[in-house]
Amino acid sequence: MVDSLSERRLLVALAVVAAASLLVEVSLTRLLSVALWYPFAFSALATAMLGFGAAAVALGTSAWLRRVAALTLLRVCAIGFALVTALGYPLWNRLPVDPMSLGHDRLQLLWLPLLLLLLTLPFFAAGLFISKGFTLFHAQAPHLYAADLGGAGIGVTLYVAAMPNLGGPGTLFAGAALAMVAALLLWWEPLKMRLILGVVVLALTAAATQIERLMPLRVTENKLLGSREARNLPRGSQWTLSSAIDVIEPNREAMPIIVIDGGTALSWVPRAPKFGSWPKPTGLRAAPYALADTASALIIGSGGGMEVQAAVASGVKRILAIEIDPAINRLVTGRLNTILGGLFQRPEVELRTGEARAELGATRERFDSIVAFHTISNAASATG
Repeated sequence: MVDSLSERRLLVALAVVAAASLLVEVSLTRLLSVALWYPFAFSALATAMLGFGAAAVALGTSAWLRRVAALTLLRVCAIGFALVTALGYPLWNRLPVDPMSLGHDRLQLLWLPLLLLLLTLPFFAAGLFISKGFTLFHAQAPHLYAADLGGAGIGVTLYVAAMPNLGGPGTLFAGAALAMVAALLLWWEPLKMRLILGVVVLALTAAATQIERLMPLRVTENKLLGSREARNLPRGSQWTLSSAIDVIEPNREAMPIIVIDGGTALSWVPRAPKFGSWPKPTGLRAAPYALADTASALIIGSGGGMEVQAAVASGVKRILAIEIDPAINRLVTGRLNTILGGLFQRPEVELRTGEARAELGATRERFDSIVAFHTISNAASATG
């Protein structure tokens, strides 16, 4: 048994490990959504449950694990969690995993289980840490549960702050740094070891800010960003809480493409004409304005601006464009503004960031035309 000081340290360390676990788990749902497809985001949840469950079973059935000094096991688990998270990313990110090719590529029967194993390891280490803590201080179960739940809440809050600023891979490394902080909390002597762990925490934190630039997320070949044509084009992902936004420009004459989650959805960016006004829309984009006179139009999911451009070219006097993704709106009013010829800054165009149903429920304004062109609902549930 350890002293009361160690008990207090364990409660704090347990909260930190729980925070790191939730941060890593939610980050993986986003990473797998982009790298593969949305249904595979649930692999992160499955591997988390597998890792936690396997750890509890291992501790309950292994006499060797029960004999290991409690403090030693907790320290090793915290360090192991950090290392397998940080070192695991470069490994599983290079695997040519493509579950959509299972029918004709038998090597996927190797790559997919290997990916799932690498994703399970951090949660096994975290589960062993938490299980040992509950075994060690079973009489303090309410306090341990409070630390666990509180830490989990902190982890989700950190995700909200980290994902838009660090990106998917960076947020994953932030989780690794947090797990190493737990080891530091439990290693109060010797001083040399504390210094080493402190340096590792700083290194992982620094890596979180650079890892995406040095090692971008690999996207399956079944998506646009993973195709041979797009693989070598500059990307520069912008991450939000529910999407990863990239812009690729095949050449100076072609329209740039806003790529959502690696290619789950696309939105073209119309180039402003060098001379004259916007050309009249054709095909389906012309239909809302050919059927009747339209003085006002609501564009749901304005994206890169194709539907907004069609409305402007059709002479619509009032255009409300609603786009749910703030990263896309920052692009069309910032970096892509010149290409668009200031489309979203025209006096007849109002751009809002929001969810269409909520925006419509908050206004009494009525429109002659409501346009929702290729708006996919599964993007709204990308995080599972």
